Amino acid sequence: MRDDVVTVGEFNFRHEVEQARDFLQDHGIEGIIWSDDAGGLYPPVGFLERYLLKVLAAQEQDARRLLEEVGLGR
Repeated sequence: MRDDVVTVGEFNFRHEVEQARDFLQDHGIEGIIWSDDAGGLYPPVGFLERYLLKVLAAQEQDARRLLEEVGLGR
């Protein structure tokens, strides 16, 4: 079985995506941050590329519901 990952949120700032990832983790959903900001060395990259929050496809609906309930992500 393949574990696909899907994007459940897009953010302009690294601290926002980290907050959303940590929130999901507190609710039992592991997330990964996908970005091209050299590990945080170039934070303005978020304005161009955005920070993406990804989870396993099997947890997509739960993650989206949780993020929507608290107004995180897009």
